[in-house]
Amino acid sequence: MIAGFHAKAIEQLEGATLVACYDAVAAAAESYGEANGCAVYTDLEKMLADPAVTVVTICTPSGAHMEPAVAAAQHGKHVIVEKPLEVTLARCDAIIDAAAANNVTLATILPERFHESSTALKQAVDDGRFGTLSLGGSYVKWYRDQAYYGQHDRL
Repeated sequence: MIAGFHAKAIEQLEGATLVACYDAVAAAAESYGEANGCAVYTDLEKMLADPAVTVVTICTPSGAHMEPAVAAAQHGKHVIVEKPLEVTLARCDAIIDAAAANNVTLATILPERFHESSTALKQAVDDGRFGTLSLGGSYVKWYRDQAYYGQHDRL
């Protein structure tokens, strides 16, 4: 689902063009490629070998980011990974290490980082309104209906 949002964001970026997509499920790749006017791949290695691909956005489900992110970095592609970067520190470190070893930029999508409530909380911390912090936590209630979760049934 999130890949559609990435396509819209890329479309709005000056100088950026969505040139290719990959999905192991051929029908999904074809559908996405047709909707977004880009080359279609069902073999990740072939897409990563395409010289027109310079940045790869990883939109796989949580816990399935490391393998394609590391592969992209090893092919010299800059990498943008949907949140969370990965689900364990070791898997995060593998992505970070691959990006560093291949001198590519790595970024993670953190959509709430600049939300008004997040910036207000950050300002309050910076202003010392809570004293010296040694531990923090948060709980955010998101509503997702079954249709949202059903989109991932093909995986």
